[in-house]
Amino acid sequence: MPPILACRARDPFAHMKYNDMVELMIPVYDRHLTHDEIQGLIQFYQTPLGKRLLETLPQITKDSMAAMIPWAREVTEKVMSEMAEEFPELRATNDISALGNLRTINTACVVYMSKHERFPATLTDLGPEGENLIDATLASGTKSGYVFEYKPVDTDGDGRIEGYQVRANPIKPGKSGLRFYFTDDSGLIRFSSDGVASADSPPIS
Repeated sequence: MPPILACRARDPFAHMKYNDMVELMIPVYDRHLTHDEIQGLIQFYQTPLGKRLLETLPQITKDSMAAMIPWAREVTEKVMSEMAEEFPELRATNDISALGNLRTINTACVVYMSKHERFPATLTDLGPEGENLIDATLASGTKSGYVFEYKPVDTDGDGRIEGYQVRANPIKPGKSGLRFYFTDDSGLIRFSSDGVASADSPPIS
């Protein structure tokens, strides 16, 4: 695995840790690349350009994520504005904020996936203690009258999180929020007016 070959830990347990990582990554690379393609990558990472890419890749990833955060916020604000126009009955409630926060979580999960090749295990992984893609209040799971319940999904039981589900429930139904919401890695948001929303609830048009 080319990137791993260049990243052995420099400590007494480096060899053990390296072997462990290789064993974990072999099926991942095997799932997406042929043997000849992997050999080609190994040859590339041994070239001056390949070595340079490995040196700069962590900073490139970090800068890319930082560049996407303002874009994500802009998209969220636009969506919230459109939602307020489409559902005027929700303007005086926390529902619009809940929808915006769900959009923020969805966008953050996509950014997280692009870096880690898996979705986060918890909302905390997206917050300041993790990748700093959402604010600390949202990462705590409670914001603007809603509780956000994040559930990672490991479809095939291989330890890799391939999906997720998020439910947004009003703390005080009818007071802190009118509707219940659900979203997942599809990015689609669904709602329920009379109980917890699920993947079977109608989508927001």
